[in-house]
Amino acid sequence: MYQTSTSSALSAGSPEILSPRNSLLFWRSFLVSSMLLFATLLPNLSRAQTSLTIGTGTSTSSYYPIYTFYGYNYSQSTYLASEIVAAGATSGTPGYISSISYNLATYYTSWPTYCKDWVVYMGNTSKSTFSGTTDWVALSGLTKVYDGTVTPTGTGWVKITFPTAFYWDGTSNLVVAVDENTAGYTSTMPWRTTTKTGTRSISYYSDGTNPNPSSPPTANTSYAGTPNIQIDYTPATPCSGTTVGGSAV
Repeated sequence: MYQTSTSSALSAGSPEILSPRNSLLFWRSFLVSSMLLFATLLPNLSRAQTSLTIGTGTSTSSYYPIYTFYGYNYSQSTYLASEIVAAGATSGTPGYISSISYNLATYYTSWPTYCKDWVVYMGNTSKSTFSGTTDWVALSGLTKVYDGTVTPTGTGWVKITFPTAFYWDGTSNLVVAVDENTAGYTSTMPWRTTTKTGTRSISYYSDGTNPNPSSPPTANTSYAGTPNIQIDYTPATPCSGTTVGGSAV
């Protein structure tokens, strides 16, 4: 149950200027209401953001989230709710994801020329594995969380901070899609990944065709694993009770 708020308006017969006694009553009521509201919000303010690491494998893949040896890319990977919980989230508790980081194993200085234009999507999904190379999560089930440049300066975690945090519902699996739109290609720069059971990632890449996420082509490759990620995560705390506003005089 989430917080509701009620308040009463000034009556039509209220004088334009309050008497000293009525003025005191008004401000006392206002202060009491403000204190009640602050007490209600305090639990939310105290919930700290934490960094969750999902995937600790040391193997690498050239394809996920992007394949730098090709000009255009579109990939999707699934992360199970159980994996998010194992990384530190509370089971059944929704939360907000404000960033995602990928672990780059090899870096070349040509990156900013050929690999920088990214659009990132996330979605709550019941899908755990992909049944084939056309089994994409539809764009209607995704939320665009980032549209801009990604320019790492070396190997290690490459962090992408979202303008608006993504709401994870606490029980669904998470799908992450990356659409890379910079023309041209460079040397292969692999990513740290973790092997899984079943097809957990699919990818399309091309030098000549920039895939449209609303109708992606058949994927070139699939993978029984996922790229390692870190997410900045803040639990969402539902408000309880009803805040009652004071009566203005």
